[in-house]
Amino acid sequence: MKKFRYASLPFAVYALIFILAPLILIVFYSFAGPNGGLTLEHYKAFFNFEDPVYLQVLWRSIKVAAVSTLICLALCAAHVDEFPASYLRLDDPAGAHWPD
Repeated sequence: MKKFRYASLPFAVYALIFILAPLILIVFYSFAGPNGGLTLEHYKAFFNFEDPVYLQVLWRSIKVAAVSTLICLALCAAHVDEFPASYLRLDDPAGAHWPD
């Protein structure tokens, strides 16, 4: 098992670079003020709905999330007969047994 000790290292590096680093930057910039200091003004403006652009952006984000979810569900439904079969075959050590 020692040869698989670092098998997840490429994923960990990928997750750090492409998932965690952008997320940390988003959180940092959400608290950053125009002069570089930390502020809660962005959150105050969003939750008080001072500017209608916040509602427009929120609604657009919800629409994009809904459309992408529907596309993923449609793709999954189109191949629903293939995925469970592959999963069942994966559990079988011989790889040839098919449940009746």
